[in-house]
Amino acid sequence: MKTEVINTLSDFQEMTYSYFSTHPVYRGVKDEEYKLISRFGRSVLENEEFRKEHKDYKYIVDLEAEVGVIDDYKRRATPYLAKTPDNDWEWLAIAQHHGLPTRMLDWTTNPLVAAFFSCQNHLYGNDVAIYVIEDRYALDLPDFDKSPFSIGSPVLFEPHHMTSRITAQSGLFTVQTNPEAELEIDGIHKWVIDEDALSSIATMLHIYGVTEASMFPGLTGISKYLQKSWGL
Repeated sequence: MKTEVINTLSDFQEMTYSYFSTHPVYRGVKDEEYKLISRFGRSVLENEEFRKEHKDYKYIVDLEAEVGVIDDYKRRATPYLAKTPDNDWEWLAIAQHHGLPTRMLDWTTNPLVAAFFSCQNHLYGNDVAIYVIEDRYALDLPDFDKSPFSIGSPVLFEPHHMTSRITAQSGLFTVQTNPEAELEIDGIHKWVIDEDALSSIATMLHIYGVTEASMFPGLTGISKYLQKSWGL
């Protein structure tokens, strides 16, 4: 994996321009040590470690639990949706964007969105990072006749924009064959953003209107934006 270090706002801008013609997608993380492992995959790994240390603990987080939680989500979420998703791919996308751990990883076509998620709530004392898939078209697209829980290779899924949040974040997803494994494909680069550059990048995002209110359309996003703006 190619790694570049961003020390200034100018470095970030130059790096972004250098990828202009390659059809990139971006993923921002608040700690540069975070790996490209899905939230559900991390749950599997944490469960395995917990069971090793607590031999009497019998609950297992695995594929059966992954499918079961989505089935449960469908039953509970349907009354709140204006349109029912057409397939499990769309269900996973909605669940992922509303906080449920899935085997999906969030990406965006907008580098400012990735920078927002890197800078927002970053861990002080740590550098942050943006992962870049250099060419989105190098990844296969999903076969919607197949289940996302039994694919043979990683795919890139760009949903029809079913929610305002996915639209606002220019969102799309990679879906992995093995949710607890790190995503490893050709053409992944990593931009490590030095902590000293975070303030200037965060200021740039605010000037360009990339804020909680724009990233999370609705009352929750407005509240988060005002809380930060007023120092509450």
